[in-house]
Amino acid sequence: MKRSAAITTLMVTLGLLSACTPEADPTPSPTPSATSAATTPTPSETPTSASPEPSPSPSPSETLDADQRAARDVVNEFFRLSNELAQNPDLSLQPLADITVGSTQDTYLGELIEYREMNAVQVGKVDWSILTVGEVLESEGQKTVEVRVCSDSTQSDVIDQDTGQSILSPDRVPVISWAINAVSPAGSWIVGDLTNFVDGCRV
Repeated sequence: MKRSAAITTLMVTLGLLSACTPEADPTPSPTPSATSAATTPTPSETPTSASPEPSPSPSPSETLDADQRAARDVVNEFFRLSNELAQNPDLSLQPLADITVGSTQDTYLGELIEYREMNAVQVGKVDWSILTVGEVLESEGQKTVEVRVCSDSTQSDVIDQDTGQSILSPDRVPVISWAINAVSPAGSWIVGDLTNFVDGCRV
């Protein structure tokens, strides 16, 4: 795990997602962030009304309680906003500040501010997918849910708008696994501490 990779990687993972799975969580985003083409089933030659219709499989989100869904949703919003703000330097950073706290807020807002000072902008999109949503833990009045995420920035880059050249290291790792703590200190869910793994996505 490399903290430095986290910054360039979330902003390149955030500002540059490309697709471990669609931006669909077990219902993901946003942002962060691909639908499969549907095929037309061939009708049976002799349909019978006696045959029971198969029941649809339950959606993964149906297994989550309200707190887990809220934790998942704020993580999706975190990736979506990070993506959007890296692509459009004219947007306010306040929405991202509103759903983050502590070192996560300092790191990622700081990275976006630095990009803007360098006249750099993200091109392309980083895709992400929710892998798992953990159980709700509560301590001293604060709820915490660990959300595991896979991001891929293969199809994105951050470029200097004056030269058109990439400002990212050519050795950056595009596929990143994240363990993100969504926390609810006062009823609303925000993104707290996070850890990234540069050895690919894992649960």
